[in-house]
Amino acid sequence: MKGKKVIVLVIVLIVIFMLGLFTYRLSKENSFSAESANWRVSLTTEGENQSTLSCEYIGSRTDTIKSFKYKLKGARDYFSGSEDGVWENGYKYEKNTINAYELIPDQNNQFKISITLDGDSEELFLTKK
Repeated sequence: MKGKKVIVLVIVLIVIFMLGLFTYRLSKENSFSAESANWRVSLTTEGENQSTLSCEYIGSRTDTIKSFKYKLKGARDYFSGSEDGVWENGYKYEKNTINAYELIPDQNNQFKISITLDGDSEELFLTKK
């Protein structure tokens, strides 16, 4: 009888540990950011595969912006996007994504983003906040 109680107790402890680990992984949020003379970029990863990317143009251009492209890279190439339109008063791009796999930074614990705005390109390295 005492042996069964020990086994049940061990099983309960394992289940509690696994639930705690699962909850921790789901609630884990990491923020990465970079800023240059032209861009303010942030990437927030939430849980296993959810992320939010924000790219805000903060440069001195005052002409109309027509095309925006980006490519994000970490431990591997992750995703890219583009947007065409007409923006008169600056530009801000924001995208919430459910990714097929977890976003992992490179060996330096950062992500690289290549941004092209109307043909002018710039690379930024997003570091953990």
